[in-house]
Amino acid sequence: MPLICPVIPSTEVVMSFRQESTSKRAESANREVEGRVRSPSTPIFSMDTKKKEILGPFRRDNGTAYCTELVKVNDHDYSTFSNGKMVPHGIYDVMRNTGYMTFGVSHDTAEFACDCLVEQWEKHLRYVYPSAKCICILCDGGGSNNARSWQFKWCLMETAKRLGLDIRIAHYPPYCSKWNPIEHMLFSQISRVWSGAVFNTIEEASDMAAKTTAKTGLTVFTTINRNIYETKKERNPLFESECDRHIVKDEILPKWNYLVKCN
Repeated sequence: MPLICPVIPSTEVVMSFRQESTSKRAESANREVEGRVRSPSTPIFSMDTKKKEILGPFRRDNGTAYCTELVKVNDHDYSTFSNGKMVPHGIYDVMRNTGYMTFGVSHDTAEFACDCLVEQWEKHLRYVYPSAKCICILCDGGGSNNARSWQFKWCLMETAKRLGLDIRIAHYPPYCSKWNPIEHMLFSQISRVWSGAVFNTIEEASDMAAKTTAKTGLTVFTTINRNIYETKKERNPLFESECDRHIVKDEILPKWNYLVKCN
């Protein structure tokens, strides 16, 4: 009896299928969000944290800086020789093509992400959207805004109460983070401006990011957050009861799409 071997698809075929399916999921998610919240009174923000950077005289591999004199740098970025680190957190206004960057000095936690949102809202966004009763946030499914994180949901509930706004959250599915608008509309432009630069202080990185512009009319506002954030906090015993009261999950993909009510 002849031996029948199963046909195993090549790696290229599998990756091509995965890329096609994830792109369809991301495009479907974008259309769903725009169809639900697209209105002048409901702003849409894209939120994420950029790659952490070590401060100090270190060589950066992603570009060439033009200067009038020789700059001496270290070829290895050991943290023991650094002046600290920075955590660049960004909020991108999809409707107005404006970026709001907050540079932290501690850990990338859910509390840090929500504090950045509160600070930028109170400093800038509430004047741009004075009649807003609800905001929509597009974010990845991992990191400080993890879709499965109890701490992110807890901080969102506290943020909604503090701002007096309902917050609609739309997490991107796995493998779809690059479809988040902030990645190619804000972070890519800041990376271009930072290309080859040496950051000895967080103020230098912030000032350079604030000068970021693009042909699309991009404007960037920056601020520095020097607060220290703790990691691995214990789960609050009131979490379940507060979720039942303030979080309304959508019928479609409830683990990724939900509304956080302020009252």
